[in-house]
Amino acid sequence: MVGLAIGSSLKSGYHPSNSEMLLAHLFNTSFMGVSGFVSVDKNGDRVGGYYGFLNFQTAKNNSLVLIGTYDGAEVQLIADPIFSDGTSNIPRDPVIPILFLKYNSGAVALVVFTILALVIFIISAIFVIATRNNRLIRRSSPAFLLVILTGLSLSVLSVLFWMGYPTPALCHLRVWFGFIGCALAYGFVPIST
Repeated sequence: MVGLAIGSSLKSGYHPSNSEMLLAHLFNTSFMGVSGFVSVDKNGDRVGGYYGFLNFQTAKNNSLVLIGTYDGAEVQLIADPIFSDGTSNIPRDPVIPILFLKYNSGAVALVVFTILALVIFIISAIFVIATRNNRLIRRSSPAFLLVILTGLSLSVLSVLFWMGYPTPALCHLRVWFGFIGCALAYGFVPIST
């Protein structure tokens, strides 16, 4: 349609960069297309038209079957859509595990990393508690160090809640452990300096 409007604009002696004239020619352009007569109203919306709803059906030799029409005013359904299972039953969304240890070596690596990080954080916390009277540890504030280590532990622990099939509880735990851990780990850094 735009191509026809540009051609009409050129025939009238106007350059296509003249947007006002191009728009005027576009609103006056109409033609017979595959879906019927094509023209636009004063807002640039298509007037009329005839549309078919096609359904890909494997039972009918992987063909497209017309199941409904739209004539610009009314939708008419001729038949129910047939889904990939061969029925007209609306399929449920599949529940797909995001990371499942049994099938994913990346998930195993994440669990190993998480356990290793937690062990390092626990050893660090024990070290901070054991040496809290050390001059360097006192200057760094043992309480802030322990809060930061707790936050890092919660953040890393949140990775475990991404394993297996998602449930509402797991989805909440993912977010809460991740955000609370991040807030604890990094929220007190500006205060401690």
